[in-house]
Amino acid sequence: MVQHVIDAAAQPYAPEGLARKDVCGIDGFLAVDMRVGTIVAAEPFAAARKPAYRVRVDFGPVVGVLETSAQITHYTLESLIGRQVVGALNLGEKRIAGFKSQFLILRALAPDGSVHLLAADGAPPNGAPIA
Repeated sequence: MVQHVIDAAAQPYAPEGLARKDVCGIDGFLAVDMRVGTIVAAEPFAAARKPAYRVRVDFGPVVGVLETSAQITHYTLESLIGRQVVGALNLGEKRIAGFKSQFLILRALAPDGSVHLLAADGAPPNGAPIA
């Protein structure tokens, strides 16, 4: 039998090396306001310590446009504009290099830590809740 050894430094997000998180219950899940939005603007964020973009996302008529900083620089700026993403809106604001990040863009992490943006299937309207 071949035993696989994971190099945690090279693959910090390898699924086989990550334990499951504690149960948070349905109330914990439903407490997070996750919605679909469309990226309307993106630009380099030179003041950030790690390579990042400043991103503006339209979450529809109730929420409006929110801004965030995201380490998604392996995507080109042009490929981001018009792309639908999923955001967690009520985690609290965070100051990043003098910039107010208002939400978290959800993404999947590859074993090496590279990110893949999450998006809804089809074309739900901006502001559609994630359930």
